[in-house]
Amino acid sequence: MAAKKKKKAKEKIKKRDLDLLLALLGFFAFISIVFLASTFYSSNRIYSGIYIAGIDVSGKTKEEAKSLLDDKIINYEGAKFGNRKVKATDIGITFNVDKTVDTAYFFGRSSNIIKGFKERFKAGLKRQNIGLELETNEKLSAFILDETDKYNTKVGSSKIAWKEGIEYTEGENGKRILITETKLALLNNVKNLNDNESLREEVVKPDIILNKKDIAMIEDKVKKPIVIDENGKSRQINPGDMIGWFILHNEKDDYALTAYLWPKHQSTKVTATVNSEEVSRYVEKLSKGIDVSAKNAVLKVENGKIVVDQDSKDGLELDKADATSHIISAVNGSDKTVRLKVATKKAEVREDNLAELGIKELVSVGTSNFSGSPSNRIHNFKTGASKFNGVIIKPGEAFSFNKILGPVDASTGYLPELVIKENKTVPEYGGGLCQVSSTSFRAALNAGFPILERVNHAYPVVYYYPLGTDATIYLPSPDFKFKNDSTSYILIQTSVSGNTLKFEFYGTKKPVVSKFASNPEGQDAVLKVEDIKPLLYDQEWAGKGSVRSIWYRLLYEGDKLIKTDTFRSSYESPDKYPH
Repeated sequence: MAAKKKKKAKEKIKKRDLDLLLALLGFFAFISIVFLASTFYSSNRIYSGIYIAGIDVSGKTKEEAKSLLDDKIINYEGAKFGNRKVKATDIGITFNVDKTVDTAYFFGRSSNIIKGFKERFKAGLKRQNIGLELETNEKLSAFILDETDKYNTKVGSSKIAWKEGIEYTEGENGKRILITETKLALLNNVKNLNDNESLREEVVKPDIILNKKDIAMIEDKVKKPIVIDENGKSRQINPGDMIGWFILHNEKDDYALTAYLWPKHQSTKVTATVNSEEVSRYVEKLSKGIDVSAKNAVLKVENGKIVVDQDSKDGLELDKADATSHIISAVNGSDKTVRLKVATKKAEVREDNLAELGIKELVSVGTSNFSGSPSNRIHNFKTGASKFNGVIIKPGEAFSFNKILGPVDASTGYLPELVIKENKTVPEYGGGLCQVSSTSFRAALNAGFPILERVNHAYPVVYYYPLGTDATIYLPSPDFKFKNDSTSYILIQTSVSGNTLKFEFYGTKKPVVSKFASNPEGQDAVLKVEDIKPLLYDQEWAGKGSVRSIWYRLLYEGDKLIKTDTFRSSYESPDKYPH
């Protein structure tokens, strides 16, 4: 009985296995028939389940697929890039439709039967999307680099201020565009004809974030005012002034446990150091209420001799480096008192050192007439001339007008007045300063000093006659330069009397005499350049009022001519520079 049951069980298993085998064979037969039918049906057509850029191309011939894609590409408005859409052709991207369609067509047609079957089986289960083949050039990389920077935002700096204690404002997060990721996203959007956002970004957090301990550390440094002692006079530097002097930065905390256990995750701590440049700026402002410029002695000629008209005056000068150093120490330390060092500064030209400097006589004078000048012009050249009063030129030193003049704007006391600029005559701060440069030019000529740089005006200006004795200047160029080739120091004094501006050079005369003539032979020569009658020629060469001039400076040692300097000037028509 048991044997019969065992036999029936075996037969039952055999039948089940046979049924399973037949079912599998039937399934594979069905799949094969479907596969063969599909192959037959799809001859010269793209297999079912294939998409290109999301477009169903199942059963399409290559030409049909190309036509369909061409239409879609033409109507593609572009991928989103921040606040705009960008067309592929505008950024160096072109579509290779032929290659794309070939890829779709050969999907499932591999020479490897198993691979081809797998691909078609996958397409039958789930649609297979193929991106458009793209070709790019250098325009794409240039576009990415140029455009992404527009979307970066800076990290806001953490700020500390003082108002009955420290007020701390944490810096705002910034945003940085990820170049590589953005480029890949843009290409992916284009190859799939999507209008999705292409920009990829990351949040950038402030480097410095203070905690309560950090704030307390800074507050401890500034809560007590610093007392400034200036020879018994005192003033305070308050916390509100000091709070802006600090530079905050992170430092690795080498003593933290993490530095030993997890070096890659080493912690940092905030440190606050005093910015010496900020303290120097404070000291610079402080010095303006302390420093007093030394005044050179004022000289004049009396009975043929040089005499002191006004005595020199000593000045005062704060030791700025010492003050800066001690203020920084006071911020960081417990001693909050700073004692300033103020030194006496002697004048360069004093009644007791004139002989030592070689300043013993009037070397030369240069004058110019400014009759008819408007008030702003007079104000400007008086302001400019004051910059040169008391200037010392060392033996062998080159005099630069622009260097001594310094900045010319409203902050340095100048008013708008006419200047010749870029084919126009326009109002600008400092108009009229050429009266000063031209007068100094004449003094240098009369002294016999070598002229290193000089440019005449664009057109004749009545204030600078005789023609050819002017020197135009404009910051930073043109400049007027000459060299003190004497053996003594030269002291410049400037003055205005009536309608005359005067430059006086004091020092020791060179053993030469300057003469001026309209011819190189020196006929009818004069001893002052202001009296020269230049040779004028080419009148009207460049329109009404245009002219050229030439004259000569002849330098004599006794009766011997040792050098001849030629001065040519070319003036255009005033009509070319309207105002």
